[in-house]
Amino acid sequence: MFTADTGGALNVVHHFYAYASVEERARVRRTLASDQAWQQEYIDKTRPFVAHQESTLLLEAADVHAAAAIPSAASFRVRPSPQPFGAS
Repeated sequence: MFTADTGGALNVVHHFYAYASVEERARVRRTLASDQAWQQEYIDKTRPFVAHQESTLLLEAADVHAAAAIPSAASFRVRPSPQPFGAS
């Protein structure tokens, strides 16, 4: 998750999810939409805090990566930190 707190819009949260295909994304969304526990424990509790929502699908540009001889985005993975942010 990334947040923006300087410049531009404030209180913006970006979530990035990786799916093997558009079909997998649709399947996951259908499954969650029919899951009553998901609706009650997440959607119902967070909806009052959402003023605006957008969805954008980002597709990997494999040809660009190959031409520039750089690794694909799929090779970059975020690893959870062993310590909370700011901990020493």
